[in-house]
Amino acid sequence: MKKGTVGILLKTLPFLGIRFGIYIATAIAAMLWLGLLLLISGAIDSPQVAAILFLLGIAGIFGIVKVVGHFVLYFLKAAHIAVISEYLTTGNMPEKGQVKYGIEKVKSNIGAAASVAVLDILIKGAVRQVIRIFNTIGSFLSIIPGAAFIIRLFNLIVETACNYIDECILGYIFVNKENNPEVNTWKASADGIVLYAQNWKAIGIGAVKTVLMLWVLKIILYIVSFTLFASSLDMGFFGFLFIALVVWALNKAIIDPLATVNMAKAYFAAIEQNPVPAVDLYEKVANASSKFRKILDNAGSSAGGMAQPTNI
Repeated sequence: MKKGTVGILLKTLPFLGIRFGIYIATAIAAMLWLGLLLLISGAIDSPQVAAILFLLGIAGIFGIVKVVGHFVLYFLKAAHIAVISEYLTTGNMPEKGQVKYGIEKVKSNIGAAASVAVLDILIKGAVRQVIRIFNTIGSFLSIIPGAAFIIRLFNLIVETACNYIDECILGYIFVNKENNPEVNTWKASADGIVLYAQNWKAIGIGAVKTVLMLWVLKIILYIVSFTLFASSLDMGFFGFLFIALVVWALNKAIIDPLATVNMAKAYFAAIEQNPVPAVDLYEKVANASSKFRKILDNAGSSAGGMAQPTNI
């Protein structure tokens, strides 16, 4: 079965629609908030008050985005990756009600939105710390004259890929617990991180491809957005802001999920060849990562046991 990135994403159109709708609703809420403050500042007719309210408006926009991201989108993204991971590992996709199906998977395996956010933050932190263990390419290249640009480019690719690897590990949790129901969520998280460390070279190749794809798509999106900006100069500040927020919504709702699917394909393809976490890596990762140690503490173990191979 051929599993193209775009094809897989299109199979989850309900998620894409909801994600885009949430981002657009967030953008509209942000504009209304800023517009309200500008109206108030205009009524007061004080430059100092106007400046303060404008700053409050900008801060409020970031606050709205953060709240939506932490309490809504963390949960929805986890449900999305649950469905994507099941398709990648079994070829099965719920024909109807996939959003409800994904949400139920998250609730039964992780819990409420706050639990998803806490788990994801710990996984992301652990992954970033793990990468430092294996990132020997930068130190190797540093002996080559004029290699500073290559090192910076490599580090930028690694940093960008980190934003999607945590979602792959969330996906692994669902797959692992489907095959091994007795495994708790924290232990499954630890297994997923160790499998990443164990297969980091193979996953890294996929990460490079994902980041290059991401950059190309974002460049295209920004070119289109700049064209729209140029044609909307007579629309004023709110026209400019609206276009900027729509571009942001498209980036978050479509381009980011594409990168997630591509990264998940690389992750699951790599661990299919090497599906059992190496016990000795648990100690090595734990020594290097405080976040991983916290995950192990929550799992109730100081070292990993042998996980059952995952059928992919």
